[in-house]
Amino acid sequence: MKISQSFNIQRENLQEAPSWIERLLSPLNLTINAVLQALQSNLVLEDNIVGQIRTVKFITDTNYSINSTFNTVIIPWDFSKKKRPQAVWIGQVVQPSNQPPLTKAVTVPTWAYDGASIRVPFITGLENSSTYEVTFVVL
Repeated sequence: MKISQSFNIQRENLQEAPSWIERLLSPLNLTINAVLQALQSNLVLEDNIVGQIRTVKFITDTNYSINSTFNTVIIPWDFSKKKRPQAVWIGQVVQPSNQPPLTKAVTVPTWAYDGASIRVPFITGLENSSTYEVTFVVL
């Protein structure tokens, strides 16, 4: 179903409504049209949802594994957000062109929030001794 471009309730369409309905129609029409505009692809994650998108560049160590402590990725968390992060996803992984393409699924199996930043100790699917630029979506 395609969402309507605009919406307007007219007094003429409400013949039997009480006289006070006219005071309600203008703010109601403005609100409905604002919602319609937002639903027509004008929503922006950073402006409308308590979440952030952060890109971090790092190099994996020579023996990169889930037990590695050297490669913890730190994601800064905006202190103005009053809500603790609830989920961390990988949005994109970029490598320099001289490295082989990723062949495995890239995920964040575990992460921790320490009150100032999010710590990601391991990301699956990454290779040893490789440079990555990873974009995280944090909600």
